Amino acid sequence: MARLKVVSIARQFPALHIIGHYSSPTIALSIVEKETIDILFLDIDMPHISGMEFRRKLMAIPVCVFITSHPEHAVESFELDTLDFIVKPLRLERFQQTMKRIEEFMEIKEKANLFETSFG
Repeated sequence: MARLKVVSIARQFPALHIIGHYSSPTIALSIVEKETIDILFLDIDMPHISGMEFRRKLMAIPVCVFITSHPEHAVESFELDTLDFIVKPLRLERFQQTMKRIEEFMEIKEKANLFETSFG
């Protein structure tokens, strides 16, 4: 249910192109290896692997947001280059704040890439 709520809220933001949502981290890993992913929305509790371990495997993905009922993991998550940490229950207003952070981050990242390309 929580995953479906995240998807339902995320679909309200046209800037997000959702390639999938998965109940199995194993399936998600196989998809991620084939796709270009810019943003991960993860929970701490996942079957067979924690969200933290999942993130460690996918550090190349620039944006990670944890949506979880475990606030005690917030500090540890930020050590894994987490952009935001949302404590459940997920609310639209809080997700809007996260989207603003994501958009600002992506804009800065794009400008940095352009600068690097222009000046080497």
